[in-house]
Amino acid sequence: MAISLKYRLLVALRWNVLGTIILQGSTFFSTVVVSNLLGRAVFGEYGIIQNTVMTFAGLAQLGISGTMTRFISEFRGKDPARTARILGLGWSFTIWSGVLGAVILLTCIRCLAEHALRAPHLASLLHLSVIGLIFTILSGFQVGALMGLESFAALSTAYIGSGLLSLPMFVALPWGWGLAGAVAALSLNALLRWLFLRYHLSRELQAHQLAIVSEGAWSEYGILLSYALPGALSSFSTLPALYFVNALLARQPGGFSHLGMFNAVVTLRQVLMFVPQVLNGVALPILNNLRGNGERAAFWKTFHHLILGTGVVMLLAGGLCYALGPLLLRFFGRDFLDGQPVLFWMIAAAIVEALAVGIAQIIQSLGRMWTSFLTLAIPRDLSLICLAWQFVPQWQARGLGMAFFFSWLLCLGCLLILTAGHLRDDRALFPKSSIE
Repeated sequence: MAISLKYRLLVALRWNVLGTIILQGSTFFSTVVVSNLLGRAVFGEYGIIQNTVMTFAGLAQLGISGTMTRFISEFRGKDPARTARILGLGWSFTIWSGVLGAVILLTCIRCLAEHALRAPHLASLLHLSVIGLIFTILSGFQVGALMGLESFAALSTAYIGSGLLSLPMFVALPWGWGLAGAVAALSLNALLRWLFLRYHLSRELQAHQLAIVSEGAWSEYGILLSYALPGALSSFSTLPALYFVNALLARQPGGFSHLGMFNAVVTLRQVLMFVPQVLNGVALPILNNLRGNGERAAFWKTFHHLILGTGVVMLLAGGLCYALGPLLLRFFGRDFLDGQPVLFWMIAAAIVEALAVGIAQIIQSLGRMWTSFLTLAIPRDLSLICLAWQFVPQWQARGLGMAFFFSWLLCLGCLLILTAGHLRDDRALFPKSSIE
């Protein structure tokens, strides 16, 4: 069993690392190109449009990606028929949520541009971004299903193909059409990624002798109520909070320039989060599968390695990122060289977040998403809004970085209190094995 677990971890890590490197690399490269072509202030406008798409996509998906990962990984081996129905439920739900998300964004565009952002000239570009919104929502289901199948090679191949093909678009379109070209490239990139994911998911389902079954799919609606809905409630708390603080920064004097700086630092932060993203992406389906099979020792061994590896690597990578900060910020253009204080706070926030997300695997494995929403997401997001309201008018982008750090620190504290009991007594995780 130990050899089997080790092999699964190594194979999953190898492919997940490769795919994430290509995905993060292509995202980093495209962001650097766009920032240099557009300049800091217009890059801030590009960032808020991208943020709008991701916010509405996250809300419309209603946590379906994580739900697919959670339940497909648990039931694919012991109940293929139920797995097929869960796939059918997820696909049907995603189509309707994509339509709903697009309609809501189209309805809200004028209000967002004129009042929330005080930038009416962005309305037409927000209309263009709806295309990217639809395909981003549809891709969420496919990513979750592939992760639940532990098909990391297929997922990585899809990322590689779409990432490489999208790079020329992020050079040519902003070069020729400025901000409009950059937004068009964003939408086309979402379309490409969906096409690649669709192809690879179809192949993996055939390899696992599974299918997306619509008949009887809605009989599995219970997983939406017990897992997806609470997870979606967290999104309804987190994503509006993130959008609010970004819009708050944009509304300050010279706000889009400050937002451009913050977006550059966020891009570096996403690169820094590479390791925890890979580790958690691999660990979650494996932990769920181990728990579903009652493999107690293997579960805790994997969990402890996850937390230790995350902590050590994040401290080393964070220190290196800060030391190279001036050089890294220079990639985005000469206008970004004064972002070192912002980078410090966002690196600190990333380290705390990585540890919190790793420890939260216990809550996710238990399926206690309501608990996660009420005791983790709400305190974190409310504190982010309150701290940003206090800090941003005085310190702009640096103040927003400070707000991120302290809100994640609060979340980590709540999480440690919440999971302490399960670390001492794991009968809730393994009720059968504890009785035996």
